[in-house]
Amino acid sequence: MLTLSAQFGAFVYTTYFMFGWDIMEAFTYFAGQTMLMGAYVYFLMVKRDHSLESMWEVSRDRFRTRLFRKYSLNADEIE
Repeated sequence: MLTLSAQFGAFVYTTYFMFGWDIMEAFTYFAGQTMLMGAYVYFLMVKRDHSLESMWEVSRDRFRTRLFRKYSLNADEIE
């Protein structure tokens, strides 16, 4: 959320105080397309929706799996 807020603030500042819409239109278009492609690549790699809840679950599961391997634990026995 912080990244999106910073990006929005940067776009507002550069659009209204530095360059103008005619120059910034291309930048905002390509920034939006980059975020869209990033979300699609995330979906292809993880096979889950691009939502905050899903991203937290993936992160938690990967961290948990790493800990289980590190300490030689069996996940089925613990759950």
